[in-house]
Amino acid sequence: MAEEEGALAESLPSAGRLFVNGDSPELERILRRTVALVIKAGLGPENEWRAKNVKLCEDGTCFEALTPDPAYSGEYRLKLLGRHQVANALLALAAAAAAGLSRAQIQAGFDQCQPAKMRLQTWVANGVRVLNDAYNANADSVLAGLETLRDFPTQGRRIAVLGEMAELGEHSRAAHREIGRYAGAMNLERLFAVGPMAGAIAEAARESGLEAVSEISTVEEAVGTVRGFVRSGDVVLVKASRAARLERVADALRGEELKS
Repeated sequence: MAEEEGALAESLPSAGRLFVNGDSPELERILRRTVALVIKAGLGPENEWRAKNVKLCEDGTCFEALTPDPAYSGEYRLKLLGRHQVANALLALAAAAAAGLSRAQIQAGFDQCQPAKMRLQTWVANGVRVLNDAYNANADSVLAGLETLRDFPTQGRRIAVLGEMAELGEHSRAAHREIGRYAGAMNLERLFAVGPMAGAIAEAARESGLEAVSEISTVEEAVGTVRGFVRSGDVVLVKASRAARLERVADALRGEELKS
């Protein structure tokens, strides 16, 4: 990824502008390859365009932007969930400002941005809030999903249902242990680990201090177990690669008929 982004940076002329996530660990590798003006956006204090007071609510995320131009500073709202989406919004904000859009036009654009299907898509059914993020998964996106679950406002319990991340080859067990460690640090009330790598996820979560962990072999078993466990007021994250078909758990919580 850093090589590809560096190639894009390298293609810009000296009169160009490079908008980058200033929080990226690969930032210096990318910046060494450009002669363009660099504009950094992100959550860290070293960014020219940054955010504070990030708050999740039931229908999205709010944040206060701190910008070089006071005309663009102030509170913005997104219909997307998660701190990671704020970094994306700041990049869009900086680029839109450079293109001459007004603050009102930028907010109107944010208002039109809706979550893609099964990418932290959310709804409430029978009092249970579901965060359906079952379209795809890698370690970074699982961490983003778990952080969103941790930060989501609720009077109930925070519950994660984590399935397999596909196509990892020889790194599969280590990667699933990594997400188990993430889960163990998120102050969850319950973790359901589902599928072939459930043991690796659960083992690492317990080592990280989370005792309330259940290992489940199949999605079919998970459907019944999770549906029987949740109660009104809970927030449930469902996260896995598409091949795991873990969205069936989310569908069951919404009361939809399950496809075989």
